[in-house]
Amino acid sequence: MAGDGSSFDEVKNSRWIRTLGKYNLTPKHRHYWFQTYDYVYEIVCVTYELTLGKARRWPS
Repeated sequence: MAGDGSSFDEVKNSRWIRTLGKYNLTPKHRHYWFQTYDYVYEIVCVTYELTLGKARRWPS
């Protein structure tokens, strides 16, 4: 996804998933990093839907 300013990757062998295991996670749960220019989000989920669109300018 070069040039769009973001990255979405699965974290393999996640220590966080192992730590969260006591909270009723299943083997279907996965750990992802979603990185933008300004922020990094860590996500644990079973499924996801990622929709990317054109960049918008927010009103100043």
